[in-house]
Amino acid sequence: MLKPAARLCFLALSLLVAKASLAAAQEVQKTKSPEISEDRLHEILVAISKLDSKFTIIRTSSFSIESGDLTVNVGTDKPTLFDGQPYQNSAPLVGLYGQIDVSDKFYGVELILHYSLQKQKAAYGDAFVKERVTVLYEETPRFKALHPRVYDSKPFAVNKDGTFVDTQLFGRFHSPLPEKTMQVLKQEFILNNELIATVYIVRTPKEVRLIGYSVPPLLPGLEGYK
Repeated sequence: MLKPAARLCFLALSLLVAKASLAAAQEVQKTKSPEISEDRLHEILVAISKLDSKFTIIRTSSFSIESGDLTVNVGTDKPTLFDGQPYQNSAPLVGLYGQIDVSDKFYGVELILHYSLQKQKAAYGDAFVKERVTVLYEETPRFKALHPRVYDSKPFAVNKDGTFVDTQLFGRFHSPLPEKTMQVLKQEFILNNELIATVYIVRTPKEVRLIGYSVPPLLPGLEGYK
């Protein structure tokens, strides 16, 4: 299922809850969403900022991540909603928890993400990327808060022009997910065995949204990073 320059990340995730702070509340005002309530988004942003000191909020659908001498440009297509229509002709799918029981009816959302890598303003291709996804929370019985699920993709080749595509799919076959289902995931991008960026994604049955990112160093306060 994982292919060079086109992969499927099929996960069911939810949210972290933490106390609000005034600074985070001000940021939430700039990141409103029609599907994710302001209070829910506020909780997620505050929780992630406590988890990741380098967390930077994303406010637009297209943005750039500066990671050392690398630039990661990210763009998104318009999401595609499914309300009982077939998805990819009901072909077999493999998700975070293994083989998915597909049917000719899918309920959920698909979002295509376009990535391009640049090094010193030139396209950086012919490299290998691997994704590591961690379930931060999930509103399903299978979620284990003390042992969150982690999934590593197989390495895939970046196109010669430095581009690759990531397909984010959230939903369920056979019947819809509960309307209030909320998901949060942490997605790390590893380029040639080196971490270059971490992206945080929130999803509902009608929306997939990138809300923030971080880049190394992971412990900037230590002497070795000065």
